[in-house]
Amino acid sequence: MTRMRHLNHCLLCVLSMVFCSQASADIVLSGTRIIYKESQKDASIRMENKGARPLLVQNWLDNGKDNEDPSTIKVPFTVTPPVSRIDAKRGQTVKFTYTGSIALPKD
Repeated sequence: MTRMRHLNHCLLCVLSMVFCSQASADIVLSGTRIIYKESQKDASIRMENKGARPLLVQNWLDNGKDNEDPSTIKVPFTVTPPVSRIDAKRGQTVKFTYTGSIALPKD
């Protein structure tokens, strides 16, 4: 019986390796944080497609609450463009503009 259990574990491991897919991050951001200066009306970040194929990228802002209805989320910024195609080995600048709808904390 233990031989059969061992064989089942080996088979499960082999099947797990067969069905695992490789993940690759072709989009690279120029930074992980965006510092918004009060004297400026917007801030931007650069996205680069390091891959060999064009990619479609969707940008959005939320408040970090996974279960909240997207139509009720209020954030003090807009992001443009919301959707963009980035060709291989090319880049795209994403702009974050302060809307003034919510006061920002002071430093």
